[in-house]
Amino acid sequence: MLTNVLVSAVVLVDKNKKILMTTRPSGKKLSGFWEFPGGKVECGENSRQTAVRELKEEILVRVNETDLELFDTLKHNYDGLNFEIAVFICHNWKGDIKPQENQLYKWFELNEIDYNKILPANVKIIKKIYDFLQQNNIDKIQHKI
Repeated sequence: MLTNVLVSAVVLVDKNKKILMTTRPSGKKLSGFWEFPGGKVECGENSRQTAVRELKEEILVRVNETDLELFDTLKHNYDGLNFEIAVFICHNWKGDIKPQENQLYKWFELNEIDYNKILPANVKIIKKIYDFLQQNNIDKIQHKI
């Protein structure tokens, strides 16, 4: 039987429509692979609260819950775990990106990403965002993401 794990992931989007990704820290499973900031929902938290906490803990940026727009919720099975991932898009944050676990970070254009070095669940997120961008014009994108 699969164990269910609730997770929040945040896609920070800069003014040039680039998205922020960080590498998994050394010592963790799949270290070195790129992923979106985020993590497991803790007892007593909702997915937005988790996103706010994880951004502060992982990269020292502050966001308001109201600046997080739910883009999608998706499922991914990995290593006996059933992840349910709440994916948020955020354009507004405070602070400079400062990874706290010695991980790398990079602003990516969607068309320059090497999927071989991305966590599989994050590949699903990127493809959904890319598809959304292809199907909508810039004005709609600003309002949706």
